[in-house]
Order: sequence, then structure tokens, then C-alpha cells
Amino acid sequence: MLRRLLGASTPVGAVAVCVLITSAVSPASASISNVIFKVRAESSLGVAEQEFYFADGAYGPPGTFNWTLANSGGFTDLVDPNNNNIIAALEDASTTIVETPAPGVPYRVRTGFVLIAGAEDTTFTITSALLGFATVDAADAQARTFANITLTDGPGGNGSHLDGLADGGNAVYIGHYNGLAPLGTLFAGLIGGLTISPGGGSASASEAQPPVGFTPLGVAVSSLSNGWKFSVTANDNVSGNGTMLILPEPGTLALVALGLFAALRRR
Repeated sequence: MLRRLLGASTPVGAVAVCVLITSAVSPASASISNVIFKVRAESSLGVAEQEFYFADGAYGPPGTFNWTLANSGGFTDLVDPNNNNIIAALEDASTTIVETPAPGVPYRVRTGFVLIAGAEDTTFTITSALLGFATVDAADAQARTFANITLTDGPGGNGSHLDGLADGGNAVYIGHYNGLAPLGTLFAGLIGGLTISPGGGSASASEAQPPVGFTPLGVAVSSLSNGWKFSVTANDNVSGNGTMLILPEPGTLALVALGLFAALRRR
């Protein structure tokens, strides 16, 4: 795996600039943006942003990059730098990226998080890493995205609701290609929202597009990302995971299946 040379980390609250850390050894090599997870929290109390960086992650299996909030210090309050108000809290977060696909294994960006809204209703925007790769031809590129989210009513059990603000207000989660969400091309927006009646408890939802398999895109693809945008009632907890995938060779799954069939026939 190529070593990536990184500069100094961008200060928290600075304008997000997507700097790709690239490799030029082979046409199959991929690139991962320097900012690998970004969260923005807004409420009547103010605005807070936090970015996390490639340098805090590490490679596990070949071609797979992982980052968790624990690598960057763990639980953190999201504080408005102008008035020192706590807008929300980030309890946990993670990023997993597959930058080297294998037969039947697609390019992948997965983001996960656990957030706690502050003392006022809060809007959250989460931006994933951008994974760039050698252009996949229009005839080959296929995509799939899926997400799940859980809302938990906070202290007092007075009810809770989560409203999707992405994709024109129709979705909590978005999967994108050819750009960093919400820019580039929207592949799908998933999950409209959740409601918990007074009395406490939790509610969950999950969705995938397509439900099974992959969707041919019919256009050339060179990057993928995902994102979240939603509002949640004060003091309530929300956790989620979302994954965007690009399969670069539509024939690979069929070849794997044929190989397994041939092996069975030889027995």
C-alpha cells in the first residue's frame, strides 16, 4: 500500500477544501480526501462544525481504510466558537473505505455516527470522505446505496421526531457519485424521517436502493461519497450508518457465480 504524505491538519471550523491524496503508480490506484468525516450542527443556540482527517485513520486489510472517533480523541462537544454554546455532541463516528475492489467487491464509502442534540432542536449535516478512482466506463459502472438510522427519545420521554432535509427535504441520507455530496450526481435519497410519540423509547428505519443487486448507471464514474442532513428534537439521540458502492465490472459477480458452479460440478 502506498504511503500518503500529509500536510498539517486544517484548523477546526476552516473552510472545507477537498484535497485528494493521490497515487500515480497504476491506473487502478485510488485517492481519499484529506477530510474523511465532517459534521455541522445548527440550532437557535448557534453553529458548530468539526472535521476529521485522513492522518488519524489506518489501513486494515489491503485496500481498506478505517477511521473511528476514538482515533481523534473520542467523544466531543460541538461548540459554536463565537459564543461558546454547546450546540450538540458527537458521541461516536466512523469511516470505512474500500479503495481496491476485487471480483464482486465494489468501491465503498461507509459513514457511521452517534449524535446527541443540544438544548434546542438541531439540524445536522454530515459529509463523508470522497473516494476517487480510475474512471469506470459507462457500460460497466453500477451502483447501490443503503442506510439505517435510529432515533431515541431523550430525558423526560416527551416524544421525538427526526425530519429528512436532504434531497429537497425528502430524505435523511444521500448517496452520490462523481462528486462530494451534496454536489456531484445524486444516486438516491433514502429514509424520510422518524417519529416517537410521548412515552420514550426508540424508532428505527432502513432502506436500500436498489433493494437487491446493483443499478447500471449508464455514465462514466470516477468518485463516490455519501451524506446526511436532518433535524432532530432537543436532547434526543440519533445514530446511523450509510454506505455508497460502485461496482466497476458488472461481469465479476457472474464470473464468481460461474466459478462456484463449475467447482460444484467437479465434485
